[in-house]
Amino acid sequence: MLVSKEIADKLKTNTLYNTVALHSPDGSFEDITGESIVLDSFSLENEIVEKELKFGGCIASEMSVKLIDYDCSALIGKTVQVIITATYLESELYPSDDLYPSNTLICPAETGTVECPVFYGKIQSAQRDKKQRNIVKITAYDAFYDMSKVDVSLWFAGKENEDGSFGYGYAHYAKDETFMHLYSVLYDKWEDYGVKAVSYLPELDILSLPLNFDDACVEKVIKNITLSDLIQAYAELSLCFAMIDPKYGYLKFLSLYGEKSADTVDSYKELSFEDYELEPIRMYSAKFADKKTYLYGSSNDFSWYVSDNILMRCRTTASDIGAKYNSANFFGSVYKYRPTKIKLFSYWWLEAGDKYTIKTPFKDLPTIETFVFNKKMDGFITTLTSKGKKRLGKEIKENEQIQ
Repeated sequence: MLVSKEIADKLKTNTLYNTVALHSPDGSFEDITGESIVLDSFSLENEIVEKELKFGGCIASEMSVKLIDYDCSALIGKTVQVIITATYLESELYPSDDLYPSNTLICPAETGTVECPVFYGKIQSAQRDKKQRNIVKITAYDAFYDMSKVDVSLWFAGKENEDGSFGYGYAHYAKDETFMHLYSVLYDKWEDYGVKAVSYLPELDILSLPLNFDDACVEKVIKNITLSDLIQAYAELSLCFAMIDPKYGYLKFLSLYGEKSADTVDSYKELSFEDYELEPIRMYSAKFADKKTYLYGSSNDFSWYVSDNILMRCRTTASDIGAKYNSANFFGSVYKYRPTKIKLFSYWWLEAGDKYTIKTPFKDLPTIETFVFNKKMDGFITTLTSKGKKRLGKEIKENEQIQ
């Protein structure tokens, strides 16, 4: 959640007004405030899961806004931070202690203000409105946009030389290293795209495990992969997601496990939800050594998490990573949620990855608990979505090849 629960509770009931400003973290342009921003043109979307629950998602956040009478040509390529400023009443104001005329002087209610960064990225385009030439729409994406366009196939896997020999890449020379070595190399690479730090490491630590890459597997598996693909594969093995933190532009590894309900929503514009919740995950299936299958779990009656992780398929083994997916952080009801779509008048402080509870008017289902997989803001109308099916993956026959 972008603000503390104490502030969120005040914003839910006592908000006076919200404003949006575009800020330059490096000072390359002056702050762009409301007088230059077309009312309600602000749009923001961030997402960690596209369809059903799948770990590792590092999807670029997108922000757009229309500016009026502003020279936007100089903004392209500049880093921008979007800051929402919310003003709220500190306390409610009553005419007297007992709601009757009184000689007691009641002081005016005080107001509070919170400034909250909600996006950090680079402006990629500026498009002039066809009908109103003094209005220009700018669009910005976070660092994952650029990293999703960086092909690292040759660097990671190598390539075939003109004489038919194979020129090995990182996966060959580092195959006896640990995931800590891979993490350090990825760190150096994402620094080139403006990501200067990591807010915290995943809770499920795989850093000490050996890479155990196999040359033949690497050659078969790695075809066209990007830098974001590698980060996503690393994040999935840690049962987390990778995001760009809106405060400093850091890379943030987000874990859903252990998250308590961040907020309770009891006022909304629209609500739709499925009649089912995700069945508890009881089985884990992953390809390794190119085409072998590793199975971990004990039941065919619930959800199967089926992974096709590029790093795992380059390895000769899978059990050391699979062993970390114990009942405390993967199996059971940890990630149980109800697929939901809700449209809210505010609640802009909820972000992708938050777990939250919705109060409903239905006696047979008074509350819904779910996650934010996709957040879309249009002005200050916020839509939260979590898609999914009742059962993840599909059952795999017990006689398939297991490590």
